Amino acid sequence: MAFLREAEQHRCQVTGEGGNFVAMETLFPGEELAKDLLRRGIAVKPLSAYGLSQHVRISLGTPRQMEAFWKVATPLLDESGCSRDY
Repeated sequence: MAFLREAEQHRCQVTGEGGNFVAMETLFPGEELAKDLLRRGIAVKPLSAYGLSQHVRISLGTPRQMEAFWKVATPLLDESGCSRDY
């Protein structure tokens, strides 16, 4: 899946493959990432209510939608979001 390959390039840990959404861990609060992405037109759900404060839920869409996600998310994640070595 192209989304997972892209996540791996950004060293983002993703769980939940196989469904219509994934949980992605970031180095900064998921609430913050969700707000930053929403300001740029991309909606994801922070998972802090489930005890996962560093995660967001990303619904997997069409290839075009996922390209739009990465176009917007890449500058945020490359800056400090998914640089954890795992």
